[in-house]
Amino acid sequence: MAASLMTPAKASAQAVEECAQAGIRKVWLYRAVGRGAVSPAAAALCEARGMEAVVGLCPYMFLPGSSPVHRIHGWILKLGGSYPGP
Repeated sequence: MAASLMTPAKASAQAVEECAQAGIRKVWLYRAVGRGAVSPAAAALCEARGMEAVVGLCPYMFLPGSSPVHRIHGWILKLGGSYPGP
């Protein structure tokens, strides 16, 4: 079984900077309970560097084969008009 790690919010700005330097133009700053990987500095850095960022949303809402709870959460966002577009 593979392990997954999340960058803590205090390290997200550095991770975004490293992504920018590596030419990565799209990042995901995931938030679960609490702040997750989201920090105001990381989000501002994405904007300043012209990077596309998904901020605060759970990736499982978008991945095929996710559990019903995650799909329902995504469906609720679609109903409310806050589901991110392409």
